[in-house]
Amino acid sequence: FSNFSHEIRTPMNGIVGFSEILNTSEVTEDERKLYSGVITESSEMLMILLNDVFDLTRLRANKYRAYVVDFDLNDLLYNLFLDYQLFLHSLQR
Repeated sequence: FSNFSHEIRTPMNGIVGFSEILNTSEVTEDERKLYSGVITESSEMLMILLNDVFDLTRLRANKYRAYVVDFDLNDLLYNLFLDYQLFLHSLQR
């Protein structure tokens, strides 16, 4: 539960903090675009986390069904690499 608490607070701090910054008059248009991007990414991270929690809840209640599907492991790993590369690049801006 403590890990979960930390995982929720991280994107929430991004959403709340950058939303407050956007409400100040000193923010340039370029900064607004950057900060709104952080809010969007933080919101998406939070949604993914909440969906994972809901999935775990369904698994524990035996209300979640897993199905066997074919997939390309190389393609999956490459897409994960691209997603995290974009995420890490956005943090460096």
